[in-house]
Amino acid sequence: MTFETDGIRGVVKNYAVRTATSPYGSYADDDKIRTAIWTFDYSDLPTASTNTDFVLTLPAGAIPLEAYFQVNTAFAGGTSYDIDFVDSAGSAIGSGTDKLWDLIALAEIDTSVTVLSASQHAGTNSGNALFVPLASAGQLKVTAAGTFTAGNGSVIVRFLNPGAVA
Repeated sequence: MTFETDGIRGVVKNYAVRTATSPYGSYADDDKIRTAIWTFDYSDLPTASTNTDFVLTLPAGAIPLEAYFQVNTAFAGGTSYDIDFVDSAGSAIGSGTDKLWDLIALAEIDTSVTVLSASQHAGTNSGNALFVPLASAGQLKVTAAGTFTAGNGSVIVRFLNPGAVA
């Protein structure tokens, strides 16, 4: 750890990572909880691919903790989206009903200020993919119902990284 003392005020500056611990908790400086962000246009939806060099993929065993759908540009034209994790062949991971969002209706995403939590969405199977370890590496798949003509959004997933769990 590198320290430098300010000659005028006598204040010590720290130029390294610091951790704070107490009997009530601590700050983590490791990579246990990560955030993945997929940003897409209505005409270029995330889907499965065997080319994992270009497709953001969560590792097998990752546990999605939180998921948010953020509207960057209002969506128009279509009916709804289903959003869930699939393997590189496009097959559902888990029971097939373990979705992040089930039927996000156009009425929910036709403003540019919307942020939807998967755990609070009213869709029948929405949020079922949270707190369930992925049986295989998972890629985000967004499926549209109807023909969308506009819109840009981001799916933000915070997950427990299985490689960092002690």
